[in-house]
Amino acid sequence: MILIHSLYALVGNRFRARRLHLFQERMAPRAGELLLDVGGAVGFWSNLEAIDGSRIVLLNVGEIEPPDDPARFLCVCGNGRGLPFGDSSFSLAFSNSVIEHVGVFQSQQQFADEIRRVAPRFWVQTPARECPVEPHYLALFVHWLPANVQRRVLRWVSVWGWVARPSADDIDSMVRETHLLTGKQFRALFPDCEVITERLFGIFPKSYIAIRGSAS
Repeated sequence: MILIHSLYALVGNRFRARRLHLFQERMAPRAGELLLDVGGAVGFWSNLEAIDGSRIVLLNVGEIEPPDDPARFLCVCGNGRGLPFGDSSFSLAFSNSVIEHVGVFQSQQQFADEIRRVAPRFWVQTPARECPVEPHYLALFVHWLPANVQRRVLRWVSVWGWVARPSADDIDSMVRETHLLTGKQFRALFPDCEVITERLFGIFPKSYIAIRGSAS
């Protein structure tokens, strides 16, 4: 399992770098645009020198550390299922690995509708349920098991369980709040979008990206 964890981390870093390049290429964010990142952090955008000068709103359900550059970043507390912004308030909305944490499919639909409402252009990414490696627990196949079975085995069969040593309440919370999407479900949430499938080892779907209003 440790070997799987190391290999997955290595592949994950390569995917993130490739995804960042694809985001810049397809969405072509421009200096001066007003951007919304639902569930994001300053660190991601600090690496995007191409959009220096943009105003970026970071929305999270809890408090996050104040940014070093308040002129560029604004931190807002809010919920992705009911964004506190008017229609088309942003040029571009972005969300990375968040929609799987907002609740069951009905809640995920609300999240998708809100992203669509506040920005004409957006990029939403989520891990694929079909991937044999569950990225939150770093475990093989466990997310394909019934929730009650997951609760019993996660402490012993996942890297997360070995390292974090979660309590029964922690495990229950993670299982209850994490709902990975299949490709069919994700496309149903974003029917007006192009959906890109990233693959692990060129075989298994690793994640899905919904794009609307791309520059290319």
